[in-house]
Amino acid sequence: MAQAGPRAAVLLHRAGDFDVEGWQNTSPVPLELAAEVAGYVEIAHHYEPSDARYLTNHRGDFLFVKPEERRFVTAELIRRTTFTATEQALKPGVEALREAGWSLLLPLHLARDGRSKTGRALSAPSTNRDRS
Repeated sequence: MAQAGPRAAVLLHRAGDFDVEGWQNTSPVPLELAAEVAGYVEIAHHYEPSDARYLTNHRGDFLFVKPEERRFVTAELIRRTTFTATEQALKPGVEALREAGWSLLLPLHLARDGRSKTGRALSAPSTNRDRS
């Protein structure tokens, strides 16, 4: 929860923006997560100040999971919104990105000493020879 939950909660925050503020949601909600998202959005409707609910909605983005949203940050939400799993479970998704043209995937979560927790970047040779 402490490592992957803050990123996963951003899906909830964006859904809250869409429903409460009327802003465009750039992260469509998978049907399998609709119940969790709907529960969170109901809470977001009561955030204060009422003329700037987005301030409370986005408090903790990428840093921590707010106490009231913990019950909505499920294992399934984390699985669908982050690369949090065993190497074996992640490989098909990484391969799909490679096939789509991605050439580098860097882990964003760093250990306290500043090094990647995985100890390596996932990369493939670039096929774009026109770049200098």
